[in-house]
Amino acid sequence: MDLPAGGTISTTSTGCLAEAKGNLYGDTATWFRVNKIATSLTPLYVPHLVKDPRFVKAVEAWSRCMREAGHAYASPDEIREDRHALTQGRSAARAHAAEVQLAVTEATCAVKTSLGKTARALERKYRAKSS
Repeated sequence: MDLPAGGTISTTSTGCLAEAKGNLYGDTATWFRVNKIATSLTPLYVPHLVKDPRFVKAVEAWSRCMREAGHAYASPDEIREDRHALTQGRSAARAHAAEVQLAVTEATCAVKTSLGKTARALERKYRAKSS
């Protein structure tokens, strides 16, 4: 199957995984095609979304909120990049606690600054344009 953003992908139609997907989704071939088309649209619209002034403004507000909460991150992507350093050298329990605390702060700031709402609205807009 050719993907909208380029490339080709395939999957096996035999085996226990294919059988399970068939039981869950009915027509496995149709589910696979629709799922892969939907998930492969991301590279077509995300570059436009992240440059949108509304998104840039929302990320800046989110960053200020995070800084005020004691976490100096410029963007949610920066948290993902820093995840390993955040947990390195900690016990599993302390690493988990740190990740949970940061995730709660991140989510709180995303709601407080409307970053999540803005990103979802822009995703719908740009996704519609790319399909």
